Amino acid sequence: MGYARQLYSCRPERDRGCRARANHDGGYVRGEWVAFDPSLLTSGALYRSTNGGTTFSQVSGAAGTGLPAGPITSLVGDPSNPNKFYAAVSSPTATSAGYASTAIYVSTNAGATWTQVFNASNSTNFNGHTTVTGNDQTMIKLAIGPDGAVAAGIIDLTSRTVTGLFWSNNPSTAAGSWTALNTPLSNRLNYGNQLPLNFAIAIDPSNPKLIYVSGDETKQDQTTYSLPVYRISVTDQTITSLSLSATRRATPLCTPIRAQSRSMLPAISF
Repeated sequence: MGYARQLYSCRPERDRGCRARANHDGGYVRGEWVAFDPSLLTSGALYRSTNGGTTFSQVSGAAGTGLPAGPITSLVGDPSNPNKFYAAVSSPTATSAGYASTAIYVSTNAGATWTQVFNASNSTNFNGHTTVTGNDQTMIKLAIGPDGAVAAGIIDLTSRTVTGLFWSNNPSTAAGSWTALNTPLSNRLNYGNQLPLNFAIAIDPSNPKLIYVSGDETKQDQTTYSLPVYRISVTDQTITSLSLSATRRATPLCTPIRAQSRSMLPAISF
């Protein structure tokens, strides 16, 4: 049995270590997301192991890899191809040029080398606004689905809002075909402005043209809480609410409910 290829992305946190992992092992793919301090988002890198995690080498910024220096804000592996990964890279510097460099890269050789497939030129959202600019630090969360589909959510870390959603079926170059998706209003998706932690994106495991996003609470009256969940159709750009609600019990000993979404997992494997 050979070692599974393993890629780890690291970003500093104020209170605890952080790690996002994409792993291929017998067709199983897993992604892990943890919180981090946005003020430290200019630090971090991607590391690669080819011996089951015994040793790691830094890929970000290394000569010949094609992956620039900078924190990796999302890392996903293609469930149909054990050598294919997508990584979202944010700015390594708090400068206008750095902010405009947020991008997505793909590797087809288990993380050894990378090619850019999404950048600022692709980032015009459904309403015609550019989401990756030199004005603010942005980050990207990724999801991967069947038939090579990839979805991306662009998060502005200043406004703490999702400014754009994008979809592509098997992008290969930065000039590839990306579709800007109709995006739920920020005051419905992230009423509590708890981004980037409380935002999740996923692709339907049986239909690559259905995208799901979820956020944080939509109402703050300390009694009723609603977790916003939306389904977006790539085909006709319709948004369907699948939001969940709960009411806190009227007892002094009851801990307040918090509607938060940090990840979504497919109910059916593909």
